[in-house]
Amino acid sequence: MTVVDFLGRDDFPDHWCANCGGYATRRLKDTQLSYYRAAHRLHTITRQLDRRRHRHQDVDSDVIKASLDELADWRPMGEASWWGADSWVWTRLVQDLRTRVVHGSA
Repeated sequence: MTVVDFLGRDDFPDHWCANCGGYATRRLKDTQLSYYRAAHRLHTITRQLDRRRHRHQDVDSDVIKASLDELADWRPMGEASWWGADSWVWTRLVQDLRTRVVHGSA
């Protein structure tokens, strides 16, 4: 499963990592685990912003912006040639989430 696949899923509850009982973190290679963790962070931010929009819940925009700054600089471990379709999709997702935070149009 790719980062795009993770982020395209809407059927995961907030605690979806717990669904595997930790299997993923024990069985994935370092590069795969790096993708998994980064995708999970983006998915969590997306869910927070969705809740803000649908339920008018407050979110800490500064914390989300800081997380997005970290994720904007993220590169998969062991991937020397990150530049390609996946990197473009990653960059676009982070930019879209930043726009949602800045404009409050979660």
